[in-house]
Amino acid sequence: MDFLIFFKFICNHCQIPFCIIYNSINMPSTRTIENPIVKDKVTFLETSTETNGAYTHILIELAPSGGAQLHYHDDLEEEFEALKGELTLVADGQTIVLQPSEKFLVKTHVVHAFYNRTNAPIQFKTRITPNARKFEQFLQIMYGLARAGKTNSKGIPTNFWDIAAVGTLSQTYPPKGSFLAMLTPLLQWLGKKAVQRGRVKELIERYVEF
Repeated sequence: MDFLIFFKFICNHCQIPFCIIYNSINMPSTRTIENPIVKDKVTFLETSTETNGAYTHILIELAPSGGAQLHYHDDLEEEFEALKGELTLVADGQTIVLQPSEKFLVKTHVVHAFYNRTNAPIQFKTRITPNARKFEQFLQIMYGLARAGKTNSKGIPTNFWDIAAVGTLSQTYPPKGSFLAMLTPLLQWLGKKAVQRGRVKELIERYVEF
């Protein structure tokens, strides 16, 4: 604790964000999670805790044919930045292909998806604004369940209550009018039951490390 207080003092004195120093003294491997089912990796560059809830910054390595299907966030914005290879985005019906160093901002309520349509792994950063703490927990739990062999071949939890529990943390919604959107009220009700049963707390304690 004294060590961290010392560095906070130095950061405040030199007007350097604490998260920069904090990240530099942590082992990178402890900040990376891997999904053995879909072959993706996520590295947490800055968490919402470290930025006082301002944003979450992650690095994603996406396997060929990998990605996220159409969805939206009602309280989050995502800025994508391609680093290695081509990142394909679909936002509000428009297809955008980002080359390394190119960025694209997806605002709240915009239906979007992202894919790796190349034959090699790609890397990109995503800056999620503002507080995405629940989403951070969601990722760690989903990847943890996959590593534990508790998901199917698509990375979806095989336990009914696990599906209900992670749904309370995803901060993500299916497009309005879709079949999944019609199930949202039921899934939200089941999510409340999962909280009451203590399943959400149990998953957080088991799989969330940072």
